[in-house]
Formats: sequence, C-alpha cells, structure tokens
Amino acid sequence: MKTHVMLLGCVGLMVGCEAFKPQESVVDTAAVGPTPVEPSGEPSGEPSGEPSDEPSNEPSSDTDTQDTSDPTALECKEDGGTVDTLTNIMCADGYIWEGETLDATTIGGTNYFTVDHYSSREWYCNPDIQDNYDSNERAYIFLHPGTGFCEVELETRCGDFDLIGLRYDVEADGCPVPEQTMPGANPCEWSARTGLGRTESFTLYENSQYEIPYLIIVDSGDPLNEWFRLSITCQ
Repeated sequence: MKTHVMLLGCVGLMVGCEAFKPQESVVDTAAVGPTPVEPSGEPSGEPSGEPSDEPSNEPSSDTDTQDTSDPTALECKEDGGTVDTLTNIMCADGYIWEGETLDATTIGGTNYFTVDHYSSREWYCNPDIQDNYDSNERAYIFLHPGTGFCEVELETRCGDFDLIGLRYDVEADGCPVPEQTMPGANPCEWSARTGLGRTESFTLYENSQYEIPYLIIVDSGDPLNEWFRLSITCQ
C-alpha cells in the first residue's frame, strides 16, 4: 500500500514539473510572408515629384536668349545711296522739315562746299579749318517757323561728319560762293567735334513773323561715304 502511494506521488510530481519547463515558440506557417525590408538612407534612383534645390543645367528663358539690340538704331549699311529730291539746285539735295528724322548717306551726294566756303570771313563759320572738305556732302533746305528754338542734331555712329547751318535762302539767291556776304549777324552755325560717334548739334533761334530759310549741311573734312541720321525738333 505504501508503495502504491509513493508511485502516485512521484507521477504527480513529474506532471507538475513539466508545467514549469520553458515553452518553445511555435511558428505559424500560415502567417509567414515576405520579409519586411528596413528603410535605407541611400538615395533612390526613382524620380521624385518633390521640387529640388539642386541647380538645373537647362537654359533659362530670362538669360542669354533675349535680343538686346535696338531696332531703331541707325544701320551702317552698304546698299547704295539715297535719292535726291531737288535736281534744279546743284548745292542742295532736298528738304528737311520740323519734327522730321532723316536717315541718309553721302554716297552719291553733291560735292559743292569746300574749305574755301567754310573759311570765308564773310560766312562766320570757322576760319581756322585745316581740312579741305573735298568730299561728298548732303545739304537740305529747312524752313524755320520764325519764332522760337529749333534743335538740329546729327548722329555720326557710322562716320565722323560735321554739321553746318547757313541762314541763307538758296532757292531765291542760288548757291552761295566763297567770300559772299551773308545776311544777319550770325549767319553760320558750326559743330565739328573730332571722333566717330560724337553727336553734332546746334540750336537755331529766330524771332520773326516769317519763316526763315536755312541750308543744313552734313559734310566731312576727308572723303567719306557713310550713313548718318539728321533730325530737327522745334519748341
């Protein structure tokens, strides 16, 4: 009887000990899937929709593609001369009017005025001229409105021209000659700065109830066939 009781106690002890043994983990094979990948700090090769701070190599539409040239600038072209509108006066090519801007060239122009004219004491232009002015010039009749100031301007970016203004009625009195007496106390205006691209200009003032005729001349001390821009603005 004691032996039987002892066996039962031992069996019970073994069952109790099994309850306290560590349990092995059980893997549910039905729940096993792809192994998750931890995110990496390396950049991805896929394009990103997010804006980038990196400089772009693409050309900018705001730089290097804009045309900065002036479409109104005087062109120094070589496609022939301008046409005269006066054929009955050998020392004048045409008219220029108040408010007009005229692009013209000395190619095919008249060759009337020389150093003998401009250095005449009676003309009061410039008696100390060194050049001979044996070259083509352009001369235009201008009618001053009679009162106020008129600014005459010559753009010389293509050639070094001089600007001369004579208070003279060429249509009534014919072409002037050297040593000829000119009307008025100051019959000649002269602008002759040396250097290409130096704008020549002077102001004509009158106080009269009648229009005052002038002869506006574009000339060069040395032979020169180039373009120029002549304009007159009155106030």
